[in-house]
Amino acid sequence: MKRRTLLKQAIAVSMSFLLIVLIFSILMPPQTVTAVKVSAGTPSPTSGTVGYDVTFTNVSVTIRGPEAIPINNLTFTVYNNANNATVSYVIFNITGHEISDPDGRFAITLVTDISSVYQSSGSYYGYDERTNWNGTGYPFSYGYGYGSGTAQKIVANFTIVYDTDTVGTFFAKLSVNSSKHTYVSVASSTFTVSSSGGGGTPGDDDDDVVDDVTDDDVVPDDDDDTGAKVVTIPESELADIKSDYGVNLTEPFQANDTDGDGNADELYDPNDVLTQVHEVITINGNATILISVDEDDIPEFFWDTVANTITPITPQNAQIQGDEVINQDEGKITITISVEKVESQWICIDIEDKYPNYIVMIKTSDGRVIPNDMIWRKDGKIYVLDDPATEYLVIYSYTPSPTPPAGDTTPTEKKGDMPWLLIIVFVTVVIFLSVVYLFKTGYLYIEYEEQPKEFEKVEEFEKIDVKADKKTTTPKKGSSSSKKKKK
Repeated sequence: MKRRTLLKQAIAVSMSFLLIVLIFSILMPPQTVTAVKVSAGTPSPTSGTVGYDVTFTNVSVTIRGPEAIPINNLTFTVYNNANNATVSYVIFNITGHEISDPDGRFAITLVTDISSVYQSSGSYYGYDERTNWNGTGYPFSYGYGYGSGTAQKIVANFTIVYDTDTVGTFFAKLSVNSSKHTYVSVASSTFTVSSSGGGGTPGDDDDDVVDDVTDDDVVPDDDDDTGAKVVTIPESELADIKSDYGVNLTEPFQANDTDGDGNADELYDPNDVLTQVHEVITINGNATILISVDEDDIPEFFWDTVANTITPITPQNAQIQGDEVINQDEGKITITISVEKVESQWICIDIEDKYPNYIVMIKTSDGRVIPNDMIWRKDGKIYVLDDPATEYLVIYSYTPSPTPPAGDTTPTEKKGDMPWLLIIVFVTVVIFLSVVYLFKTGYLYIEYEEQPKEFEKVEEFEKIDVKADKKTTTPKKGSSSSKKKKK
């Protein structure tokens, strides 16, 4: 009997523990829920010489069944594996249409189209990691966007071809901009680009390969038979640079025509002091090189390689004026900045790049558009070269998602009160039914202590006394007392 009692108690404790685990597993949010998965695909072939095409297959965005997110644009970026520096990128929309390809080195093919699978309303999480649960929803939920609206996931698939132009080892990442959040893939596998001379991959220890060769170390080709143009800075300009910037230049620097178009477009400094900033630009129709004396991204002067003259540049920090102006219908964000005007001098404006994944256009306050080759973006900054105005408009552009239904223009958060109320009611019913089942089967019971035998005897005596009292107090029929009452 004692063993059976212990067995019942053990089973009851086990059932109670399982019920507690059930409650916590339902009420506690999981640590990770994958709503959106982004992949940069697989490069092939993984090695070749400069100019070969790398094809990335299965570049994809996967949105799982219960989710929906708006997608403004996607950015595919190639990085240098040695220092994680951006090499080239392309921005495109969900249909594969290119929005921006500054270097002209990408070709995008849409394999699987999800543009028609759009949910105009509903409750969707829209975030890939549940790390900030607050009881009312997710910090990046929308209430509308691309999604199946069913339990089935959807996948937007692309093939991207990249035309290589630089020696080194590289990898790629895909990012998806969704207004509130940017989803970023892990790095793809690497691919290696070697020189066309076939001397092996960069970094080899072969005696015929020179390590740590940069663009500035390439010696211009002085052979007239090649048709390549070589320009050497005049001694007079060299003397002015030494005097104005305090740099030690023992030999004149040069510029080389690297693509045979007749324009000197690449700096070569035998002194290893000057560095070229950005790509070659055009000023007054002439090929012009921006040059820094301290290896940063702000040039101190530019060199007109046709006129063979030097022009100083004054750096300017931008001051933001007022608030951002957001036009959701046109997909534009406008920021107004001001700079100090420097008369008769070129300036380089340093602006914080608040939306690096968006296309940017710079206008002066009078409507003049700054040419794209005079704008470069790097490490969270936008640099603008201009013959200055005092006020500029920084205009970011993106592809707006389909408009939400009327009355729902603001992205909404998923509210979780009703679902959680139903879950609590369900758990309560399960607990109640489980307890009833345990009582009916005998696994749970209420046990009373047995009363002592002495107490039972006392109780019997009390019952006998009660009966005796009744006998003595109740008169019998025909007794003298009753007869007297009748009289």
